[in-house]
Amino acid sequence: MSINEFEKYYREAMSDALNQLQRVTLLSANLQESVEEISTSLQRLNHTTDEYMRSQRQNSDAESGPES
Repeated sequence: MSINEFEKYYREAMSDALNQLQRVTLLSANLQESVEEISTSLQRLNHTTDEYMRSQRQNSDAESGPES
């Protein structure tokens, strides 16, 4: 392999590696955004469920009347 062939091989390999690194970086950013969206959705679901359970308990207590 001549020095010119080696240089061409090196540049192509480096370019491919940098392109892969860029793709992985973009995928990582997208993944982080998705994780944050899922986290927010789960927090909302948890809050809604807590409110629903609280209201159901209050309704159940009100229907059963005062305890003697």
